[in-house]
Amino acid sequence: MRSSNIVAIAVVTALALAGPSAARGRNSEAPALPAADNPEDLQVVDCLLPGQLRRLGAKQTYLSRRQPARTTALDCQIRGGEYVAYDRANYQTALRVWLEAAEEGDPRAQYFVGEIYQRGLGAEPDFAKAAEWYRRAADQGYGPAQTGLGFLYEKGLGVPADARVALDWYRKAAGVSGVIMLDSELAAMRQELARVHAQLADARSASQAVEQELRAAREEIDREHAAGRDAEEQQAALRARVSALERRLEDSRGEIERFEAEQRRYDVAGPSIEIIDTSAKRSLTAAESPSNGDIVGRVEAPAGLASLHVDAEKVSVEDGGLFRFRPRSDRMKLVAVDLQGKRCELMYTIGERGESATGPGRSITRTKAKFGSYHALLIGNSDYTSLPRVETADADVTALAALLEEHFGFSVTTLRNATYLDVLAAFSTLMKELGEKDNLLLYYAGHGELDNVTGLGYWLPVDTEKDRKTNWISSREISVHLEMLPPAHILVVADSCYSGALTQSSLVRFDAADEKERSRWIKELAGRRSRTALTSGGLQPVLDAGGGGHSIFARALLDALGEADDALPTYSLWSAVKARVMVETRWLRTEQVPEYAPIQYAGHESGEFFFVPALH
Repeated sequence: MRSSNIVAIAVVTALALAGPSAARGRNSEAPALPAADNPEDLQVVDCLLPGQLRRLGAKQTYLSRRQPARTTALDCQIRGGEYVAYDRANYQTALRVWLEAAEEGDPRAQYFVGEIYQRGLGAEPDFAKAAEWYRRAADQGYGPAQTGLGFLYEKGLGVPADARVALDWYRKAAGVSGVIMLDSELAAMRQELARVHAQLADARSASQAVEQELRAAREEIDREHAAGRDAEEQQAALRARVSALERRLEDSRGEIERFEAEQRRYDVAGPSIEIIDTSAKRSLTAAESPSNGDIVGRVEAPAGLASLHVDAEKVSVEDGGLFRFRPRSDRMKLVAVDLQGKRCELMYTIGERGESATGPGRSITRTKAKFGSYHALLIGNSDYTSLPRVETADADVTALAALLEEHFGFSVTTLRNATYLDVLAAFSTLMKELGEKDNLLLYYAGHGELDNVTGLGYWLPVDTEKDRKTNWISSREISVHLEMLPPAHILVVADSCYSGALTQSSLVRFDAADEKERSRWIKELAGRRSRTALTSGGLQPVLDAGGGGHSIFARALLDALGEADDALPTYSLWSAVKARVMVETRWLRTEQVPEYAPIQYAGHESGEFFFVPALH
């Protein structure tokens, strides 16, 4: 088994990296690495740059105030600044760099001050002050601060817990309306929708009964009239009965409208259906999937599932949304309906990929938005100086590199058996070479460690010493590197836990009534910063084998990406990967559920990372 200290992470960039152990993709050219042979020179620092000498009029000169910056120690030295290493900073030294600019109204500086108070940095966190500074930046429209403030309101840290306020800030950061819901609200919402759904079904049944009774009363009036039995007293009684039934029917229809309105008041995504191929040959160590000719899949319905049908026949659904059925023909229609009445239809032909007519898993037309350029850095650490070999890391990196190049047109860089200096140099090069229109995907495969006391996760380079953390790269350091990097969209893919993630609350769920609305969403999300992590599971151990020479998670990722034929949001990729991993691990009598969430302290604004297949 690959334990929770085996970390795997993936990066897409608009640049290609090089180093002593780097292998370039066939479309890449290797830029020179920064001139540094000391890892400390490439660590992130909060730097206070010297002021500029400026002239006022013909004779008077003055020195402008010192400027704060987050950069590398080497860059800060070259520019004549003073600094404190970010990962070693304490509360006071970090504040000293940013506080003056923050007090003068700089929203980025205000965000960093809020982050310093939230982290604590050598002292107890002060969430109330964090909220105060986040609010100052958030009121100026600074997206990362809006997300950070929403998180504090969601968790009740330094401010009263308030789901509505948290949701408002998340939606402001996203810049799009709807389909964002707090994790804590989902269970309560589903219970409420289940209650309303049952009441609506009862109201419709009662309405149908009244309609039948009303038809019978009117038919009786017609029969009495045709038979010449028009006694005034009898006719009056029948007409009174009809009037009463009409009033009951009107009340019943009003009740139905009220319940339908209650259903619609929650703004959540509709259902999605994923068919999973369980026939692929696995390694000898993996249990064989007992498909027996059945079709296996997973249905997801954020609002709660009302029904799933295959060719009008109802199919039972297990916990986690898994289902199976025996096909009666080569082509079939699957229909999922949630508790709000939203539908997802999937036409599936055995041996071919199904096409979803509706639902968040549907692909998105790539011509509707400009996504920028894509490149990839893949770090695979197999051979360690003092730790056991990681068997699947090299195969995972090799297969992913080929898929990204050939199917998505990435310019791919692989960095194998990377030392601590190699990794920091790669980040430094990314900082210098990438632009805001680029997309960055970071994939790391190798050993990692989780500190249960601090909650920090670590990547372990190949020159790691087992009992010393000198060369360990913390999730805190990784996050601050991601915040510094220019690309609007950065995705980390980890075949293990990624410590420091936010909840899924601020993620945008994809759901739209038509292609025009969907295209509008994509355009808006493509203009918002995103810093997210797709992981193979939570803190529990995850499987290292069972995927035909890859981990089960890596195999699922490769399969899901390989099926993309149009622009694919990571939210939908996560749904597809999660379905595959849950099915495969269930056959192996274990549980592993991939997760997707924003990365905390990395500058996330609720944007989204899109995988866009190459045009041929």
